[in-house]
Amino acid sequence: MDLYLLRHAKAEPWASTDAGRPLSPAGQLQAQRVGEWCAAQGIAPEALLASPTLRARQTAHAVADALGIGGAGVITAPFLAPGMSPDAAYEGLRDYARFDPVLCVGHEPDLSQLAARLLGLVSGSAVTFTPATLAGFQLASLRGGGARLHALVPGPVG
Repeated sequence: MDLYLLRHAKAEPWASTDAGRPLSPAGQLQAQRVGEWCAAQGIAPEALLASPTLRARQTAHAVADALGIGGAGVITAPFLAPGMSPDAAYEGLRDYARFDPVLCVGHEPDLSQLAARLLGLVSGSAVTFTPATLAGFQLASLRGGGARLHALVPGPVG
């Protein structure tokens, strides 16, 4: 399975709740650009999963729109909520193992920790996802060291 991890695009610094922080105008542009890049590369996720936070769902919807699959193609995945552990990600991803590729929109430092575990690294500090950074992995299995990094695209400047 190919797995893409995307950190949500740049969000507004404030809202009444952290989960309710929307994308900033720059973040909206970043998300659109990531979606356009994915379309140009022929990346067509069979499952597009997003954290339940507003900023992650808005990022996923912008990517879905650029890919021509629309917002109805976005699945809210509670396991991607802030604070996700690599073990929780593995458990959540098992439900989507039949899809290829899968694109997940989530948060830091969760994605760094997951990427490090996928690559068999000791610490998530070896990998950092800035807003709208996309990483692609080819998974032989959902276990530590069971992946190969095949794409790393820094987040576009909004």
